[in-house]
Amino acid sequence: MKKSVLTLGMLASFFAVSLTSCKDAETNVKDTQEEVLDARVDLMESKNAAAEALEKFKLDVYEKISSNNKKIRDLRVKEIKGTSKEKEEYTIRIDDLQTKNEALKSKLDAYTSYDESSYETFKSDLQENADALEREFQELENRK
Repeated sequence: MKKSVLTLGMLASFFAVSLTSCKDAETNVKDTQEEVLDARVDLMESKNAAAEALEKFKLDVYEKISSNNKKIRDLRVKEIKGTSKEKEEYTIRIDDLQTKNEALKSKLDAYTSYDESSYETFKSDLQENADALEREFQELENRK
């Protein structure tokens, strides 16, 4: 009798542990699913933040490009004093600035990636190009 009670008790314990461990597995699955959903939400928020940063950067650069186009128009109207060769060199520099400004716009239009590392590289490269273009404009505008 003791043996059967002991066996019955062990069986009951075994089933209780089995049921508890199954419940833990279900809980683990649910927890894992929640973690996956949270990770997806975080990823989407990160992508949205990166997309917003890219769009803001693009708007800033488009404003610079627009400003550059206005400067180009103003430089073309500006009369310079000097020989015909100097005037021709001036016109060539303006054409070069316009080409660089259009290349900057094309490069900006072509970029669609939202990868953070490539975005930072793209951003710094484009910013360097825009700054160099701005310096060239200043040199040409200051020329009398």
